[in-house]
Amino acid sequence: MFDTIVLLAGAAEQEILASLLRQHNPQLAITAASTLAEIDALAPAVLARARLIGFVTPVVVPKRILDALGFGRL
Repeated sequence: MFDTIVLLAGAAEQEILASLLRQHNPQLAITAASTLAEIDALAPAVLARARLIGFVTPVVVPKRILDALGFGRL
């Protein structure tokens, strides 16, 4: 079971979505990112425990990052 969400969205969307996600699971770790560089900076261990949610973002996430996600993407 994943315990981390990598939330790829703008700052305004991150705040709202993170709040909604935490209402459903208060123990969920949410890592916000708005650029590819921020996702690239994440440790492989974080990606291995995470699911990626992209919302209203122009960022194209490369296959190498998608493959490193332990629990897929939405």
